[in-house]
Amino acid sequence: MNERPSSFAVPLWQRAARRLRRTYIGLGRGAADLGARAGGQLAHGARFESRRLAGRDYTLFVPSGAVTGVRMPLLVMLHGCAQDPDGFAADTGMNVIAEAETFLVAYPAQNAEANRHRCWNWFLPEHQARGAGEPAWMARLVEAIGRVHKVDERRVYVAGLSAGGAMALVLAATYPDRFAAAAAVAGMPYAAARDGLSAVHLMRRDRETPPGVTWLDPWRQLARSLPQARWPSPVWPQPPPTDAELSARLAEAMAGHRRVVPLVLFQGTDDAVVNPVNAEAIVRQWQGLAAGEAGALRIVQDRGLAPGGRAYTRAVHGDATGREVIGVYTVDGMGHAWPGGRAFGSTLRDGTKLTDPQGPDASRLIWDFVSRHRLPDAAREPAAERPRRAV
Repeated sequence: MNERPSSFAVPLWQRAARRLRRTYIGLGRGAADLGARAGGQLAHGARFESRRLAGRDYTLFVPSGAVTGVRMPLLVMLHGCAQDPDGFAADTGMNVIAEAETFLVAYPAQNAEANRHRCWNWFLPEHQARGAGEPAWMARLVEAIGRVHKVDERRVYVAGLSAGGAMALVLAATYPDRFAAAAAVAGMPYAAARDGLSAVHLMRRDRETPPGVTWLDPWRQLARSLPQARWPSPVWPQPPPTDAELSARLAEAMAGHRRVVPLVLFQGTDDAVVNPVNAEAIVRQWQGLAAGEAGALRIVQDRGLAPGGRAYTRAVHGDATGREVIGVYTVDGMGHAWPGGRAFGSTLRDGTKLTDPQGPDASRLIWDFVSRHRLPDAAREPAAERPRRAV
């Protein structure tokens, strides 16, 4: 990296801060966890690897228990809008669990060139298909990590928050032969939107829409309020897809790799960014696929209380064999946040806090869920058929 002598002090400070963050990020949800689990610093033998693949950066957490030649599970963690890998790792505390359970964690970084808000582009058609856009890059990421570390290909998982949760479902839909299970916190149904305006509308759904106002009226009002020079042509959000359309899009995306990818969801009842009805739509989308594969799912519900104080409802959707296919945690009173995250977590510019320490421990629950699942041998794409690209 080229540095200007006149501003040397700034890059030096930035480098020092970056080193400190990479030493301390994510090994706990606060000083108590850091001290109890890692003595206040990175556990001996654990490390972070900062790498770059095809123009994008990512960070890989390697636990101290990694043994040369022994295959480990891999969890891909996708941050939300305006977040970065370091902050997301610290907010979720997932590295604490990875250290204890011995698995790799990859944190890809969205860049401002791809999306100025650093959101994953889950809502654009060019990023919703196998072999294209961001899903293809993430499939390459898994392959690239596997060339450096021993990855158990039957135990590769993906999880994310908000836009990252929506992209996690895109990966489950487009690469069901690569990801054994998926998790989404405040996510969106696969291919529910095909443009940015529709994405915003679908995220909010009926929030702040008066009775009797159609879904398109707010966008008509917005268009009328903008000068013609800034709105060169009428661009409207697409109407919300039906449940049948969503399930058909999911089945089409999976094509010859069709399988019901196990999925666990977390959603706050007071989320003002992603309306809770979207979690229900995700469940119906996955149920529609399951109905054609494993038959109707059986639902069991119970109530729980997180140590932090929030009550929640857990719904388990299982198949005829008793296998848990979909798990849903609906957290009472929680907003747009990662449940059980650290107390001093990331915030958006509008003040939205992206962690809720009062909620159930989503990181632990996610790992407990996904780690019970393995990719069936019949679902795996033969390694010989996968295109090899330079890292």
